Amino acid sequence: QNSKVLLLLISILFGSMQFSSAQELDPVSWYAEIVSEKENHTLVFTAQIESGWYLYSQHIEEGGPIPTTFMLTLASNQLEAISAEEESEFQIKKLDEMFQIELTKYKNKVKFIYPLDESVVAGTIYAQVEFMCCDEAQCLAPRIEKFTLNLK
Repeated sequence: QNSKVLLLLISILFGSMQFSSAQELDPVSWYAEIVSEKENHTLVFTAQIESGWYLYSQHIEEGGPIPTTFMLTLASNQLEAISAEEESEFQIKKLDEMFQIELTKYKNKVKFIYPLDESVVAGTIYAQVEFMCCDEAQCLAPRIEKFTLNLK
């Protein structure tokens, strides 16, 4: 009887270990929107970051993690790199233990805000963000999120 219970517990333990290792870590969720005020349009990219994880700034010196990078395509123009304003009450700027350089990173939530040129009044905007995130023990491979936004 005890050996059957032990065997059942062992199979449950190994089954749950396989299940948890099969789940892919995805600690950053992205949302994109166009905010319009009169004839001014602004792209707002918001990153929600799971507890214990960090997302890096767009402004990282060499030797550090991959910086967050935004690319836009509008009306079939080539992808264009943009530098957005970073806005967060959760900014951390200090010597990073893992990379041994001073870094700006964010926990919990950060917004990247990019005002569109006044000549952009309508059309489809294709955007992508490449980013990297780390916790205290590991970094995940860089990822790319893609967005399609319609400006009317």
